[in-house]
Amino acid sequence: MYAGYCHVRPFMLFCKEEATVTTFGVKNLDVDRELANTRIPRALFAEVPRKPREYQDICAKYCPILSDRLAVVATRKIYRQSPYASNNRIFLL
Repeated sequence: MYAGYCHVRPFMLFCKEEATVTTFGVKNLDVDRELANTRIPRALFAEVPRKPREYQDICAKYCPILSDRLAVVATRKIYRQSPYASNNRIFLL
């Protein structure tokens, strides 16, 4: 199962927006059922890359149900043309 977070930051100079998406792969856990009323610590979604042990420490301290269950943490940036850039069209794939 996967849980994710997205942070959007506009770049008005380049007429594009950047979204940073962090996705967590969780093993042996039904995310819909077992994390429905659980608060996920915001520290997991920091923009600074962390080491796997740091993620485990955060989970152990603030969210024990996720402790030793993170299989993968994937962070990627997605770019799109800003809807506010009406006259400066930039071709983005």
